[in-house]
Amino acid sequence: MKILLTGMTGILGSHLISSLLLHHEVYALVRNVKQRFDKFFGFGVPPDHLFEGDLEKENLGLSDSSLSILKSVDIDMVLHCASAVKFDDKYYKRTWNINKGGTERIINLSKTLNIPDLHFISTAYAPFQRNPYEISKSAAEKLVMNSGLTYNIYRLGVIVGERKSCAINGFNGFYGYAMVPYFIAKSLRQRKKISNPVKLPISVPCSSTSTINIVPVDWVVSQLLSLIGLGTFGEIYYITHPAPPLTSWVLKLIFDYMNINGINYFDCSSSLPIKKDNGTGYLQKLFDKQTRIFLPYLTQEEMFDVSSTVRRLGMEYEAPEEITEQWIHDLLDFATKQNFGRRMNTTKTTEPMAI
Repeated sequence: MKILLTGMTGILGSHLISSLLLHHEVYALVRNVKQRFDKFFGFGVPPDHLFEGDLEKENLGLSDSSLSILKSVDIDMVLHCASAVKFDDKYYKRTWNINKGGTERIINLSKTLNIPDLHFISTAYAPFQRNPYEISKSAAEKLVMNSGLTYNIYRLGVIVGERKSCAINGFNGFYGYAMVPYFIAKSLRQRKKISNPVKLPISVPCSSTSTINIVPVDWVVSQLLSLIGLGTFGEIYYITHPAPPLTSWVLKLIFDYMNINGINYFDCSSSLPIKKDNGTGYLQKLFDKQTRIFLPYLTQEEMFDVSSTVRRLGMEYEAPEEITEQWIHDLLDFATKQNFGRRMNTTKTTEPMAI
């Protein structure tokens, strides 16, 4: 099968590409082809199968010659993985242009090239529409459903590293939260010569009943490929953990791993006041500012219905393994050794974008 892929260098795409190449002929739209080919060696995709493209540009920035080549190869399906993972309102315009506008351009390209099938990667959180990412992905889903193309929509949980190696190409979501206490503690250790453990007397809001739906990227790839192989049915499939861990449990593991104590965990649903004192108020403000965008995911988690996925896959459905304390530690081990993808001398925390 001939597949046109977007998002090849992103968190999902970079883990997906090697499996796709085993059985399919892959053509990929990539921003800054030469730069990314030099960095990633094309992930095994032949250079003449890589096309300079940009979701933010009209006609995806494809040249006439690229369009002509793509039309001549009779592509069977589009696998649209690329997206902007931005939660903050200040990034609303660009997130909308990439996620909603980019999907509209992908649909138009599919029609121009007479590609019949569209497989769209979305998020399990799209229905909640609480931030630019969810709002734009929800709007993109509606475009796909009304496109006139045959399609599948895949709503994914919070992707983390592989089950065994914990390897991942990028640090969003779960890691975006975990890096905040990591860099705060790292800064305190460096600047104030504080030894372990670091006492961080701040209040951390979470719900005693909410869960966090983290899923290993290699399991996501396995289930996704199985569903794609069955064809398009105009359905939505959740690729999420059927038994996710409590958010409060995961948060405590994060702070324990960082060797940080003094944390006041409180159930925000009970409206308990945040305790602050004059000596640490600036740390509380810093922590609150950096983690504000994640608050809905810590307090309002829903369980996701995987029944359509289980029904469609039948005997091919493979439930993910239980989330264990050791695995959370292993995920954090991998991330901290990589300094969460930042330069090793930095203590700056910023919300990352993955495209």
